[in-house]
Amino acid sequence: MVNLTAADSGGIWSGVGIIDANMGLFDPLIAGIGTHTVTYMISLPCGDTASINIVVDDCVPVKPHAVVPDIFSPNGDGENDVLYVRGEGIKTLYFAVYTRWGEKVFDTVDKRVGWNGTFRDKPLDPAVFVYYLIVKFENDEELNIKGDVTLVR
Repeated sequence: MVNLTAADSGGIWSGVGIIDANMGLFDPLIAGIGTHTVTYMISLPCGDTASINIVVDDCVPVKPHAVVPDIFSPNGDGENDVLYVRGEGIKTLYFAVYTRWGEKVFDTVDKRVGWNGTFRDKPLDPAVFVYYLIVKFENDEELNIKGDVTLVR
């Protein structure tokens, strides 16, 4: 995603790849490879139009990888409320979270599902938890990761 900005506000963006005409959001995946003309038009009172060309090249492949943050804050503020496995090229995974004493408090095989800091539908107190992650990538490589994550509220 590319956020386009203009010197003067109040205009409308248009062109292939523009997904939000007011905010000027350009998505290269929607636009596709090639050169795309994007126009910014201000109407009243002193209308004006400006255009730019955006070149979208073929993407460079990203090496498959998986990452688990080392801290999250499930406090309901909308930021870092859920702990997700992030990465590129993930085909399948198994992700489990344990207390320091080895009690499993969360597990999933769905990369779209994260841990919200609860166990049996009750919020857990701030603490350090241990996770175990098995990832199989689209290129059939497999990765096993053990680590810890801090829950803060």
